[in-house]
Amino acid sequence: GRLIAQLGDCHLYTNHMSQSLELLERDISQKFMPKILMTGGGLKLDQYRDVMIPNPWDIELKEYDPFPAIKAPLSVGI
Repeated sequence: GRLIAQLGDCHLYTNHMSQSLELLERDISQKFMPKILMTGGGLKLDQYRDVMIPNPWDIELKEYDPFPAIKAPLSVGI
């Protein structure tokens, strides 16, 4: 199986620069990638494309070991 994702409207506010630098300085070599288990079928997008949209209860994230949260102020109109 494959997991394909797409990002849209990605941006970085100027008042979040120190938090982004902190994120980039983290040593990810000491972490293992989590596993995503998908069971069930979900919803087939249509009869012409082989695209399935899984149900949320059919997705399980295993062995996830996150770094501590990085706090940043909410940006509105900056």
